[in-house]
Amino acid sequence: MAEELTVTTERVDDIPLLITWMKRMGLAGLTDEHFKPNGNWQGISPGRTLTGWLAHILSEADHRLNQVQDWAAKRVETLSSSLGAQVRALDFSDDRLASVLDLLSDDESRASFEASLNRRTMRVHDLTAECIRIDSTTATGYWKVSEEGLFQLGHSKDHRPDLPQLKVVLATLDPLSLTQVPQETLENYLQPVWSGEQAVMSIERQDAEGKVEKIAEGYESQETLMAVINGQEVKWIERRLIVRSLAHAKAAEGALRLRLEKAERELKSLNDRKQGKRRITDEPALRQAIEAILQQYQVEGCLEVQVTEQVRERQVRKYGDRPAENRSERQFFVSVQRNEVALQKAIRCLGWRVYGTNAPPEILSLEQAVLAYREEYLVERNFGRLKGKPLSLTPMYLEDDRRATGLTRLLSIGLRVLTLIEHVARSQLAKTGEKLGGLYAGNPARTTDRPTTEAMLRAFKDIFLNFVKIGGQTYRHITPLSELQMKILALLNIPSNVYSSLAIHSAIPP
Repeated sequence: MAEELTVTTERVDDIPLLITWMKRMGLAGLTDEHFKPNGNWQGISPGRTLTGWLAHILSEADHRLNQVQDWAAKRVETLSSSLGAQVRALDFSDDRLASVLDLLSDDESRASFEASLNRRTMRVHDLTAECIRIDSTTATGYWKVSEEGLFQLGHSKDHRPDLPQLKVVLATLDPLSLTQVPQETLENYLQPVWSGEQAVMSIERQDAEGKVEKIAEGYESQETLMAVINGQEVKWIERRLIVRSLAHAKAAEGALRLRLEKAERELKSLNDRKQGKRRITDEPALRQAIEAILQQYQVEGCLEVQVTEQVRERQVRKYGDRPAENRSERQFFVSVQRNEVALQKAIRCLGWRVYGTNAPPEILSLEQAVLAYREEYLVERNFGRLKGKPLSLTPMYLEDDRRATGLTRLLSIGLRVLTLIEHVARSQLAKTGEKLGGLYAGNPARTTDRPTTEAMLRAFKDIFLNFVKIGGQTYRHITPLSELQMKILALLNIPSNVYSSLAIHSAIPP
C-alpha cells in the first residue's frame, strides 16, 4: 500500500525578522526583569508574550486582543523557534494579553523599564540643546467619560470633538519649536517685508551634487513674553524667525490654483440641469450651496460669485375647471470671476512660517535654525504610524483606563521597533552609497536609499514553512529567501539562518 502523505503549512512572513530585532533590543528580558506577574502565571514568560504579540501587531496591523490566539495557533513552530521557547496558542489568549497590559500600566515599573530600554537603544550625544519639544496627538473612541478618567472630551485633532479621547504625548530633541500664530499676526510680521522696509536674508543649501541652491528667505525679530509660574510673573525674550520656504510656497500656490479651478467648475455647474436633479430655484438654498463650495475648497475671498434672478412670464392654457392664467417663473444664475487682488494677497502669504527659539544668535543663527529644522526628525510621521497602520491605536476597543494605558505604552514600544529598523537600514545604505530596489509594486526598477520599515516588512510576505509527513517521517521545507530579502537582512545585520533554521527539527522540547 502507498504510504499516506499529508502536508501542512505555516505562514512565516516577517515574524523571524521582527522577533530577532526585538531580541536585539532586549525586550523580553527587560520586560521580565521589571514587570513581575502574579503567582498564577503559566506558560511562556510575560516578556516572550509581549514580543510575540508585538510581532503580530506589526505584521498584521491589528492590536485587537481577540485576534492573536488564532493567529498564534497557525504559527506555533515559527513562534516557538523564533522566541526560543515552546509556544502554545493559549499563551496569546485575550486574558493573557490583558494581563500584559495590566503589567505595563504600572507607572513605577514602567519608568524603570523605559530607563533600561533607552540605555540599550539610544546613543547620547552632547547636542548643546537646552530644550525639548513635546508634541501630542489624540485617539478617539466610544468611551464613557468620568471626571478623573483617562478618556475626556476636548479639542480633537481627529475633528471629532464629540467623542471622548485620550492624549498621547511624545518628546523629541529639537533646537527650536514651531510657534502657531494666527493669520493676522503673520501678516503683521510680513507687512514690512512687502513694503520694502525689512530686508530678507537668503538661505542656501548644497544639494547632493554639490550645487548651491536658494531654499528659503527670512528675517528675525524679538518678542517679550510673559507667564505666571507659581504666582510669580516671569518675562523672557524670544527670537521670532519669519521664514519663507520657496519650495513650499510654489507647491502651495499650485494647490491653491487647482482648488480655484475645481471650485469654479462646481459653482458654474449649479446652473446646469441634470438628469434626475432639478436646478436650485430657492435663493437661500442656492447661496448656501455656494458657500459650501467656497469653504470646501478654501477659496473664500479669491472668487467673486454673483447670483442673478430672471423672471419669465409663461401663459398657462385653460384646463378643465382651471382657468387660463399667466405664471411668473423665477430662475437664478450663478456667475463666477476671480478676485485677482485677493488672490495675489493670498499667494504672497504662502510658504511663510513663524518659528520661535530662545537660543542666542551666536549659538543658533537664522540660517542654522532653518537648516536644522529641515533636517530634524518629523514626529508627525510617527503619529501617523501610531494612529494608523501598522499600530492602529485608533480605533481603540478597550474601555478600562489601566488597559488603555498599557496598550498605548505597548504600541509606543512597537513604534520604536519600526523607527530603529528604518534608521539602521538607511544608515547602512548611506555608508555604502547603495540604494534598495524591488520595494515598489509595479515598478521593480525603482530604487531608494530611504526605505521605510513598512515597505521592507512587506517584502517578507508569502514565506511559508511546509511540513510534509509521509509514513512516520516528517520533512520540513521553507520558502527560499529572495535576493531582496537577503539584502534587507544584511542591512539589518540579521543572519539568514533565522529563516533557514526553521527547516531543521526544533531543539525545543515539547
